[in-house]
Amino acid sequence: KIGLLEVTMVRVGSPGYYDAAKLAAFLGETPNARIIEITLGSDLLAYAIVFLDDTRMHAWALGYDRDRPLAFSPYYLMWGSFMRLGYELGLPVLEAGRRNGAFKMRHGLLPQELNAYVVDA
Repeated sequence: KIGLLEVTMVRVGSPGYYDAAKLAAFLGETPNARIIEITLGSDLLAYAIVFLDDTRMHAWALGYDRDRPLAFSPYYLMWGSFMRLGYELGLPVLEAGRRNGAFKMRHGLLPQELNAYVVDA
């Protein structure tokens, strides 16, 4: 599954961003992480990692197959799946990550200022 994430990161200029072992360990210790998969038969077309809490869903990582000749876009299907899950869960905030801003703004999302906090763990 990480293969789709790796291919996407190479495409956006961040090769090697995900380390499979570290990612698996991180997700194994993150109870609010969820995976959304888009499949066609036994083929994985798109894969997203999202985080949930009581008020929001945050799309953290996404990989998709854009080389397969299909009559639809796995990216658009993942976008719809993400939005549908957030609505079904009744979450007031859906955060869609930091890339592809023009696409997200066309679909009604607005840029938000982010704050980061670092603590010793």
